[in-house]
Amino acid sequence: MVSKTFKIELEGVNDWITTEGAEGKLKRIAGACGLRVLSLQPLDEQEDPDASMQARLIDWIRDQGGTSSVGDVVKAFGFRSAEDAFQMMRRLTDSGAGCWLSLPLEAAGVPLAVVELFDSGRSVLSGLQTASGAPQETGVI
Repeated sequence: MVSKTFKIELEGVNDWITTEGAEGKLKRIAGACGLRVLSLQPLDEQEDPDASMQARLIDWIRDQGGTSSVGDVVKAFGFRSAEDAFQMMRRLTDSGAGCWLSLPLEAAGVPLAVVELFDSGRSVLSGLQTASGAPQETGVI
């Protein structure tokens, strides 16, 4: 499934129409168009863009069940390369939000590297090999 990320700036047109409750209004508008809002957060203009992207990435991975591969992140966020997505995910794990896991595949070959959030509420991959940093043997997928 293809998703897009937009930056939308809102302001009230008069004193009676305000931006209070804008999140709910935007979700209802998207729903009326047959779209689902995956993540919606007010952005602080002074905020670090990397921190904003990391927060969106954490929300998205949490919505995916707490785990995600580099390839999934490339598709969902439109990174130019797998290496860019890999670096963003590495910053996420370096910050302590999650860890790298090596997921064995059905077919023989290199295991799939995924990030699992520490607060995902479940660990479907518990018991699998956990790498302290990025997976050394798998590289970028």
